[in-house]
Amino acid sequence: EWEVAAIKKWYKAHADHMHSHHENEDALMVPYLRERVKIPQKVEKDHEVLIAHMAKIEKIIAGLSTGDKSGVPALAQAWEAYTKDVKPHLLEEEGTSVPLMRAFFEQAEIGKKVGEILGNEKAPKEELGSFIYYTGEDTFRNEFMVQEGIPFFVWWVGGFESKFKYYRDEVAVLITALKEGKEQAPKEW
Repeated sequence: EWEVAAIKKWYKAHADHMHSHHENEDALMVPYLRERVKIPQKVEKDHEVLIAHMAKIEKIIAGLSTGDKSGVPALAQAWEAYTKDVKPHLLEEEGTSVPLMRAFFEQAEIGKKVGEILGNEKAPKEELGSFIYYTGEDTFRNEFMVQEGIPFFVWWVGGFESKFKYYRDEVAVLITALKEGKEQAPKEW
């Protein structure tokens, strides 16, 4: 039973993060970058495909139960299809959009947009929490924050620390538990 709860909670965090990530790109970054750079239309078209995958996964996860294991193969298949599309999409963004951004915009210009994203009070805590978690706390604090001109104290007063700890202690722990097959319940279900 804990496995189903862990999958549901983890996937909700993932979906909230990905939807917010796409919204930031579509509403803020891509229009801004297009002022100077031709960003491939495929970047935005990919979002439509990924959102369709995510809706299918969400529907399968909603139907998961401990009494009926028939949803597990469907989830595995849907997840495989999703990762087949999301990984190349993210690599394309990193391999195309980011280098173009760095070539045609000054750090201070992009920093303003990054500030809008980081300062969005409506953004799910998973978005920044997972970014810090996978970047690494030290790298985030000592490289990313410095690069973006974010004062050190914002780690505490800006909510960065709490979002990182939430993701580490409430979300990432779920993946570890599922991989190990041992319940490691987060502080809050």
